[in-house]
Amino acid sequence: MVTLTAFSGISRRKEQGFSLVMTIVMLSVILLSSLGLLYAMRGGISTAGNIAFRQAATRVADVAGQTAYLWVQSTLSGNSSALDNTSAATLPGYYAIYNEADPGCSNTAAFLPQTYNFAGTNSSGRPCAMAFGGSTPIPVNQYTLYYVVHRMSGAYGPCPGAGCTGPLQAASNNPGCSHDTDSPNYCGLSSSLVHVYYRITVKVVGPMHNSRYVQSFFY
Repeated sequence: MVTLTAFSGISRRKEQGFSLVMTIVMLSVILLSSLGLLYAMRGGISTAGNIAFRQAATRVADVAGQTAYLWVQSTLSGNSSALDNTSAATLPGYYAIYNEADPGCSNTAAFLPQTYNFAGTNSSGRPCAMAFGGSTPIPVNQYTLYYVVHRMSGAYGPCPGAGCTGPLQAASNNPGCSHDTDSPNYCGLSSSLVHVYYRITVKVVGPMHNSRYVQSFFY
């Protein structure tokens, strides 16, 4: 009886030690799982926030795009020759050539939105881009807007001689003629331009130093 009693006491002590080890292992697994779930939730929230920012930035960019469009249309009506060349007399950030950029505003030879300093000034002190609201930018729903306008042309001077790009005029003025090559009423296109394409590049700066670039074309 004594031998059996001693053996039973040793077994209980061994079982109690094993239970403690299993408890620690289970708690460790639960802790690691909780941390993994926490990081996954944070990643999902961050992704959702980035998507929301991109959508809001795209909508806000329309404000700058509309402002630039109205300025170009007003200039075309009042003094269209002002858009034939790049000068300080025109809109800050306006270029008469499609890939032109001020040396003091871009570290590349051509215009690239990612390398262009929208909020800076060139060596002559001319703003690199127009800010919505003028010299003191007016935020739109906590977003600051900068925009640059390029004429889709390969050289200075009046179009079409400067190599401008734009919608072509229909070869025939007959009623019902279509510019769509897939249309049964397609009449062909002539070599003369009806209008000139302009490209607006908008930089949207939002909360937490997020930035987004939006480009659009109009004529």
